[in-house]
Parts: sequence; structure tokens; C-alpha cells
Amino acid sequence: MKQLIKAIVLSSIFLIFLVSIITGGCLTQNSSLSGENGTENKGEIANNESSPTSYLKTEAVNISELGAGNSILAGNSTPAGNFTLARNYRLQALNVELKAPSYELPLNKESITNYHNFSGRVSLNESALKMLESNGFVVIENPYNPEEEDITSTYATLKEENVPIFITTDSLLHLYHIQFDETLRQIEEKEFYDTLWKTDLTLLSASIEMYDSSTGEEKEAARRNAPYFAAALSLLQPKPGQVQSTQVQGTEDYYGSVNESLFPAGAEKQYQFEIPGFVKKDVEAELALIDAHEGFALSPIFKYQEDYSQYMPRGHYTRSEKLQNYFRAFMWHGRMSTLLKEKLIKSEDPAKDARIQTIQASLIASELKNKPDLLKNWDRIYEITAFYVGFSDDLGPYEYMQAMDAVFGDGERQFNETSVNELKAKLAEYEGPKIYGGTGNCVLVPPLTSEQADVCLNDTSGFRFMGRRFIPDSYVFSNMVGAYTGSYAGKKDTPFTLVHRFLINSFLDCDSTRHFIHFFHFISPCK
Repeated sequence: MKQLIKAIVLSSIFLIFLVSIITGGCLTQNSSLSGENGTENKGEIANNESSPTSYLKTEAVNISELGAGNSILAGNSTPAGNFTLARNYRLQALNVELKAPSYELPLNKESITNYHNFSGRVSLNESALKMLESNGFVVIENPYNPEEEDITSTYATLKEENVPIFITTDSLLHLYHIQFDETLRQIEEKEFYDTLWKTDLTLLSASIEMYDSSTGEEKEAARRNAPYFAAALSLLQPKPGQVQSTQVQGTEDYYGSVNESLFPAGAEKQYQFEIPGFVKKDVEAELALIDAHEGFALSPIFKYQEDYSQYMPRGHYTRSEKLQNYFRAFMWHGRMSTLLKEKLIKSEDPAKDARIQTIQASLIASELKNKPDLLKNWDRIYEITAFYVGFSDDLGPYEYMQAMDAVFGDGERQFNETSVNELKAKLAEYEGPKIYGGTGNCVLVPPLTSEQADVCLNDTSGFRFMGRRFIPDSYVFSNMVGAYTGSYAGKKDTPFTLVHRFLINSFLDCDSTRHFIHFFHFISPCK
């Protein structure tokens, strides 16, 4: 069963990749239909040209049957199963006439109509010219400005020079990536920061109220939730050096423009809260570890090893102080887990602490369920980030809501040892995480086996407020290194070099693609 699940996961992960191979790497030049997803070359010859007309044909792709009932594709913390990859991914069939005339290698520069016009504007040395003639293309430095980093400026220059432009797919993909990244950045900075602040602030207040009104382990669970949300708010909260001065002094550049990387003036008053006195020590200890970001250390709140080096902002999150704070808070919500099992917990009574952590998660999920507006805020952040980044790889509020409904029904929810064990049993029915993110600093002892790795992964199962996302390349990479690759040989593990070769060659010919797919136990579409 486990191997079947992995096969389904891998097949879904490489679906788009395989379609790319079908449409890009499996074209033939025969004068007949070259397989179901090949090109059909008609025998008609137009304008006395020697090249027949070609067509690119592919079949439509629909993975709804593969995604139905499959939590790997749907992801955890999916509201009512309405937000699934299967329902949001379609690829229409293609039937495109290929109008670009074909040519034979090596090229003869004298037969290229505009070569002399081109060479007068873009100079090629002898080596580059030979590469052009033998391959049909050549890669050279920017002939106008070798130091230029803006990918689009070269196209503008070529247009000004009246040099014909062929826009390659990598350029389009790069621009798509930039647009993708920019829209996500604006949503996070202009929308999600405030939404997360309000959500954390409400849940902190609720945790304090529960702490004041509860007893026993439920009271302790509420006490631990208070520093959890207080730490998140502290990470979000603007610090004095991050805010523009009311007089705008020191925040202007040479031209007198305001430094927009800082919080606007007055933000320190807008985002205010007080850390409860009874948890201040724990919050300050966590913040000190996050600020130091020196690697693994024992979490003062959660009592297991956490990798604090992960809280260093990167990518577009370095572009403003607001985004840096948002990154740290979201990382906190995405990494810190209330564990179901006690194995990774380092305390005097790990079993008790694991029980309390399960109660912590249940209290948070209950609060979200009892306050529709609060749950709406959570849904808004999760669903949009899931669309951009991926589904959660962890259990979340909806799984805990369903488990509590199954255990308690409509009755009073009392968290004791018996009821918590029933909750754990119910939650164990859900699929756990598939990617290890460092929780607990789980150490495997050689000889390494995939079974060891699976046990370690299962020990990290639990509730994450904004779970880590299931990223396909992370999943594939984690299954190509370490314990999953076989016995430990005393060397640093790296992905199979063979896979790199097949990834490159798959775009060039179907034989390599077939071997690559066979390597992952797929059925090759190249026939």
C-alpha cells in the first residue's frame, strides 16, 4: 500500500513535467504520425518548399480521478475537501500547426537571409560563429552591456537595433516567476500581515481567558498557548528602528524620497500588545533564540529541538521590515508543532507533555470553530497561500475539529487522559507529514533504512497552525537522499547523478525520457 501511495505521489508530481516532455522533447521529423502525442507531418508541400507542414498534437490532461479521495493531492487542512489540486488543474488538448520552417545542420551562413544585416549589429568571433553553424544557435555575453542584470532590457535594445527577436521559454518562465513572486509579496505585505496580527491577537486573548478559567492539564495547555501567540505577535510587531520617523528624518534617500522599506510612521502605536507576565520569560527566551538563529536548540515552550537558523528572512522577504517580521512570524506558525507523540520531547515527563500539546491544539481548533470570523481569517490566509505555495503537509485545525466531533460529539468537551488518547487515535488515522523539516532534530543511527526515516517522520506528526507546505521538489529530493537511497556508505548523500542526466536528456529524445520514467516506476507516454 505504501509503495502504491508513493507511486501516486510521484506520478502527480511529474505530471506537468511529463506533459512538457510530450510537447517539447518527443517530436519527430518523420512524414507520418509519430505516436499519439507526436507530430503529424502532412505530405502537402506549400510554396515549393521541401519541408512538409507539421502539427503538434497532445491529449487533454485531467487528474480528477487520481485526486478523488487522495489526501496527497488534496492536502491536509483542506476545508470540506473543496480545495484540491484535482479540481484546480486542467490541461487542454493541443493541435497546433508548426509554421516555422525546418533547416538542416550545419548551417551555411551565406544561405541565411539576414545574416549580414545581423552580423553588422551583433559581432560574433570565430569560435561563436562555428558554434552557430554547427548547432543552429550560440550563447554569447550581452554584446551591448555585459554587466546588465535586467533580462528585459536586452530585448528592448535588440528591438531598437532592429534585430529579430526569438523569445525563449526560459525568459517567459522567468517573467512568470517574477510576476508570481511580486503578487505574493504584495498580498503578504498589504493583506496578510494585518490579518495574521488580528488573528494572533484574538487567540492570545482567548488563551489568557482559558488559562484564568480552566484547571488541570487544560489550564496548562492554555498557559502554553499564550506564549505561542505572544511570540508570534512579538515577531510581527515593528521595532523602533524599523519605523519611519514622524519627521521623516533619516528615512529619506538622496532625492528626498521616503524609505519605503520601513514601517510607516505611527506603526509602533498601531501594532501594540502586552506579553502576559506569567509567560514573559518563555517568550523572551524563544525570541532570543530566533534572533540568534544559530541552529538547533531546545525550545523553551515546546520542549523539543528546533532549528532556529530557519528564521533568517530570504528572497522577497528581505525587501522591507514589514515582510521580514511577517516571514519570522509565519515561519514560527509553520514550524512549531504540538506533537502527538512524546519521542522527540525532552522533558521530565514526555508523555504528559505530548498529551498537553494535543490539548493545546484542540483548544486552538475549538476557538476557531466557535468564532466564524476568526476561522474566516485563517481560511483566507491558508487557501490563498495554498494556491501560491502548496497545501499543508501537516495536520491543522480542520483535522482536529473533525477528530473532536468524532470523540465528543455534541457533548461537553473534557480533556482528560482517556479522551486525549481517543483524540490521538482518531488523529492517527490521518496521513502524517511526508517531508521532514528538522522538528526535534531526529538522529538516525547507521545502517540507515527507509523504515527508520519513516518512523522519524511519523514522530513529527502533530498540529501546526499554518503547516509547512508540501513542495513536490522537496518531497522528491528527500526521497533521493539519505536513508531512502539504501545503506549508508560513510559519504555525504547527494541525489543520483543519473537523475540529473535524465532530466536534461529527457527534453532531447524519448529514449532518455523512457528510461527516466522507468526509473520512477512510471509508464512512459513515449511510444
